Amino acid sequence: MDVDEACIAKLYRQYGLANKLYASLTVGIDAEVSDDEARVMEARQIYVTSQEDAQAVEEGLRDKADFLTMAGTYNEAKTIDITFGRGELPPEVEKVAFALKKEEISGKIAVEDGGYYFIECLNNYNPELTEANKQVILERRRKESFDDVYDAFVTTLSSELNEELWDSVRVEASEEIQTDSFFETYAKYCTW
Repeated sequence: MDVDEACIAKLYRQYGLANKLYASLTVGIDAEVSDDEARVMEARQIYVTSQEDAQAVEEGLRDKADFLTMAGTYNEAKTIDITFGRGELPPEVEKVAFALKKEEISGKIAVEDGGYYFIECLNNYNPELTEANKQVILERRRKESFDDVYDAFVTTLSSELNEELWDSVRVEASEEIQTDSFFETYAKYCTW
């Protein structure tokens, strides 16, 4: 890439400074994420778009038909088995799904787009995935906090894109260029 050691050192310093700024701007966020907020559950779903199919699924499940058999026949979603946390399904489905106990099956859940869901709870609390989701939620809070400050700052700036220069920039990809170790090296040697 035709860069020297001084240039690389400068990049690491700038990246370190950016990380320090990010950390200082996000220091005041609420770091407590409850198990319920981060809860991840495992379930099976049946999603149908027609009222007739929804009625057939509802009747079949009421008559104790096997959920997987009904899903194999009627499900219009890409998958039957799902793992999800809060905010990943339509609110109507989420409200019902998170109230289910293990092996419990919901009734018909109508959603805003006109479709219908049926949910079978396989595990209403996966501790490992919930713990990992806490970190995702915490990082999302940090990003939102940073974005608030950054967006306010950007509105105070005036800028003009040099479109001629932008259009002339070409990124050349070559297998000979090995740059994937930048962040690994930073994490290993430059963290505080």
